[in-house]
Amino acid sequence: MAYMDLLFAGVPKGPVRAFLAEAVRRHKPRAVVIPCTGSFALAETAVQGGIHPTRIITGDISLYSTVIGHMLQGSEITITVQGAGERVADYLTDPISKAAAVLYMVRWCQTQKKPQNAYWIDRLRDLEVGQSDYIESLRLQLTELKTRLDGVEYRAVDLWETIADYQNDPQAMIWLDPPWYAHGYEKMFAGLDDCFIWPKPTVPQFDPKQYAKLMEIMAAAPARTYVLYPTAGIDPAEEFKAPWRSAFGLKTGGGTKAAAIWAMCNQDDETGIDGQSLPRVKGPRFKLFDGEVKPDSVVFGLYVPTETGDHYRDLLVHNLNSGGVEAYAALLLDGQLFAILGLHNIQSMFMGGPDRTSVHIVFHFPVHHPKYPKLGKLMMLCLCCRWLWEDVLLAAYPKLELIGLPTEIQTTMITDKPSSMLTRGTTLKLVEREFDKKLGKNMLNYRGAIIPMSRTEVVSLWLRKYAM
Repeated sequence: MAYMDLLFAGVPKGPVRAFLAEAVRRHKPRAVVIPCTGSFALAETAVQGGIHPTRIITGDISLYSTVIGHMLQGSEITITVQGAGERVADYLTDPISKAAAVLYMVRWCQTQKKPQNAYWIDRLRDLEVGQSDYIESLRLQLTELKTRLDGVEYRAVDLWETIADYQNDPQAMIWLDPPWYAHGYEKMFAGLDDCFIWPKPTVPQFDPKQYAKLMEIMAAAPARTYVLYPTAGIDPAEEFKAPWRSAFGLKTGGGTKAAAIWAMCNQDDETGIDGQSLPRVKGPRFKLFDGEVKPDSVVFGLYVPTETGDHYRDLLVHNLNSGGVEAYAALLLDGQLFAILGLHNIQSMFMGGPDRTSVHIVFHFPVHHPKYPKLGKLMMLCLCCRWLWEDVLLAAYPKLELIGLPTEIQTTMITDKPSSMLTRGTTLKLVEREFDKKLGKNMLNYRGAIIPMSRTEVVSLWLRKYAM
């Protein structure tokens, strides 16, 4: 049975969330308002920026977000099953179980509507046979989510209503991330409303054609507002004019409709960026980390092109044969690179190979830092965190949103020691040791679970145990 995640947890991308968390730390708003909350990933971002959950106001109109929202704020929602939803009728007891049942049915509906080939037939059978285990897995994740976001306010209302309540509050910070394509919820949650009867809001979905209206309304709003907006790489501030300016941009790869994601701000004191710097570079692009690791430091992962990965691999270690590497990732700390990774086994996730639930790390190299000789330990702790693989893999392979992210990592250490100190304190365990006569060293094969430890938690753990 595969691990079932909370779905869409990597939206928006990790670097975008890291930027918004930094905006909270910098401007210290009284409240963060998220009218289109989706999976509550941005609510977690606000907490990472230092906002208490009770000062976060969220809203949405989908059943998916609504059951999670009611769970977080400790309120009840009346749901009854119909049609295919009968299969989870016994789980509609407490708020956490209700949310787990709905999330399970989201995945069931998505899988049931897939092409009826051998792969998707097997996936649907796995979901149905392992239903109780999947729902229990979701219950555990939701329980952990409630621990992190207990007290968040949720409103099952139209985004325009939430905006109207907070746009004139200069102490509020509003994050707007509405659907980027027409009828987005109908496509994302197709079939779900046929499974449940619930008090569905009688408001229309946001239409991307309303972006111009949205930008016009929020342009003069006293509340500091960030709007996430996709383009084909051109700075959207040129379209919407002052006071809008692009405060952050993330290139998501070539060949996609949303080639760049921008965070536009309506305040003219917001630090801008040069939109011309966004096109995907082929060489170096990051400064090596040379700063101080602080409790509020932001760590995130980023998928990088081969040329960039090769550059930093060669910079950090010479004469390395990187055969077998399918993708490269950079680990960034406060926007500076502190490690480079080479990844393998990604295609197996799509092909359904025998090890399809694990990502293999061909190499992992941290930068040298004069103050922090154990920066490599921070790298290893990050490798075991789920947010890293959401950051890295969902940006490059969006289909993994449906297939499922890896649940394990595997890597091989080459050393003259019988074990590696780098893995201690992580989830990685030694599963095989082989002596290579040609190298005269041990080949140590490690495997470990990917766990839901947050960015803030991993930095805090490293500072407490390994910074000195």
